[in-house]
Amino acid sequence: MTVSEKYVDGRFPVKVEVDFDVCSSNAVCMGIVPEVFEVRDDGYLYVLDEHPPETLRDRLREAVTSCPTGAITLVEDD
Repeated sequence: MTVSEKYVDGRFPVKVEVDFDVCSSNAVCMGIVPEVFEVRDDGYLYVLDEHPPETLRDRLREAVTSCPTGAITLVEDD
């Protein structure tokens, strides 16, 4: 698969996964990438876009490393 084939519609080949058993919904990720993560009034974290655009790659990695509980992972899509 070529690079151009992997980046269809400007999306990079990863999936955002959250271990909700570990997540404390502290909104650190939302502060870094509000286009992808949202903590709503019910106190729960929601993933708004599991396959975000390439332009968010650096901020997503920052959200992963900044998560105090380590609940967020980026899983490579094939």
